[in-house]
Amino acid sequence: MLLDLDRYDITELLQRWSDGDTAARNALFDAVYLPLRRTAQQAPRQGETFTVSALVHETFLRLSASEAANFRDRTHFAAVCVLAMKGVLVDQYRRRQTRGEALPLAAASGLGDTATQQFDLRNAIAELGELRPEQADALTLRYWGGLDLAQIAAELKCSISTVQRDLRKAEFFVRTRLHETQQPPS
Repeated sequence: MLLDLDRYDITELLQRWSDGDTAARNALFDAVYLPLRRTAQQAPRQGETFTVSALVHETFLRLSASEAANFRDRTHFAAVCVLAMKGVLVDQYRRRQTRGEALPLAAASGLGDTATQQFDLRNAIAELGELRPEQADALTLRYWGGLDLAQIAAELKCSISTVQRDLRKAEFFVRTRLHETQQPPS
C-alpha cells in the first residue's frame, strides 16, 4: 500500500482525536506525513509551482477540516487521505482551466514528456470524475492509495465484482483519453 500506515496505531489516534484530543491529531499527522509524502510523489501533477510539499500540506488542511469521527479505522483514514489528495489535484486542474491556463511547453518548462503525460493523466481522471465519480475513486484508491480490491469495496460500500468492473471501465476510459491526446492533430 502506498500510504503505509501499518507501523502506527492509527485507529487509536483517530479515536483519541474524535474524543477531542488535539495532541492525538498532531501525532496522527506526524505519523502520516512521510507516507502521505510518498503517495504525493506518485500522484500525477503538472507544473513546477505545484510541489509535493504543497500537495501534502493542502491535503492536511482538508483533513483538518474533516470530522475525526468520520474516520472508522486505519484503512478508511488512508482512503480519505488519498481521496483528499485527489480532490486537491482536481481542484487545481479546474482553477487552471477556469483561468484558461495552458500546459507549458515541455521544452520551456524543462519537464519533458513526463510532465505532459502526468497532465494528460490528471486531466483524464478529472474528466472521469465528472462522469463517473465511483470509477475515478476506485482508480484513485487502487493506484495512488494502493488498496486491494476488498479494501476498495469496503471503502466504496460495494461488492468486489463492482470494484473490478469499475476499475476495468476506468482504466479503459483513461487509456482511451491518453491515446487521444497522443494523436497528432489532423
